Amino acid sequence: MTRILAHRDLIALLDPDACIEALREGFVRSGAAAVPGQRIHTDLPFLGTATALIPGLLPGIDAYTVKVNAKFPGARPALRGVICLHSGQDGELLALLDSATVTAWRTGLAAALGTHVLAAAGSGEGTVLGVIGAGAQAELMVLGLRRLRRVGGLVVHDIDPARAASFAARHGGHSVGTAAEVAARADIVLVATWSRTPLLRLALAWFAYREAERRGLGIEVDLLGPSAGSLSPGGR
Repeated sequence: MTRILAHRDLIALLDPDACIEALREGFVRSGAAAVPGQRIHTDLPFLGTATALIPGLLPGIDAYTVKVNAKFPGARPALRGVICLHSGQDGELLALLDSATVTAWRTGLAAALGTHVLAAAGSGEGTVLGVIGAGAQAELMVLGLRRLRRVGGLVVHDIDPARAASFAARHGGHSVGTAAEVAARADIVLVATWSRTPLLRLALAWFAYREAERRGLGIEVDLLGPSAGSLSPGGR
């Protein structure tokens, strides 16, 4: 019988600490997968894209996943889809999982884990965490990072000011009007947006780095998804 796990079922089952440890182990073991994963992406004749990721494998797990996502940046949620879990013995469909929930947890907590590994080890209560893009993945990244290390202040920007203010209130921070303000104030910056145009310029990022260096901290900038193009050369 196929088990169906919707958003509310997954939220009731998932534990951030257990998920972080599962991701840590998965990254270590991923190179041993018998078949490399593939990502198939296509544009659509609509205001969105379609993506399939196959197969999801881990050594010692006698099953595999197929993930299919629809990405429509103008919608909320912007990502909808399903993850199919199949038996490795006979292909039986074991479970259907809400992909938006799993993707947000996986991406957000993986970003938190990577940030914790790469950011300055000495950061602590004085560290300011900056968030550009107050969506579901940023929620999990902040949640995960606070489980891995001590973080002090939080500063948030989103193109929707009300969304930024709500995010800041939930996480004990404050919102600002521009991405540049986040970079100027934060020691660790998470950029998690659908933007395909630059949000930060290298000159500003360098200024922020030098200011953080002056305080003996350094600065870590983490880019998720399309926002990998969010840093641009040139002036402010």
